[in-house]
Amino acid sequence: MIFLTDLALKKCFNSEQVDILTKSGNVVQIIEHAEAWRQTQITLRLLIQMLKRKVARMR
Repeated sequence: MIFLTDLALKKCFNSEQVDILTKSGNVVQIIEHAEAWRQTQITLRLLIQMLKRKVARMR
């Protein structure tokens, strides 16, 4: 599982989408280490696409 910060979410999603994702339990923890962040950027892009599709289905 990859964890996103609120800031990262707000750059990728509007506030309504952030609320949906947060309430559904997808956002659990914050990435704290820069190295971990760099290593997961490609995976994060894929995860963001997946979450956007999930939000679209949840509406």
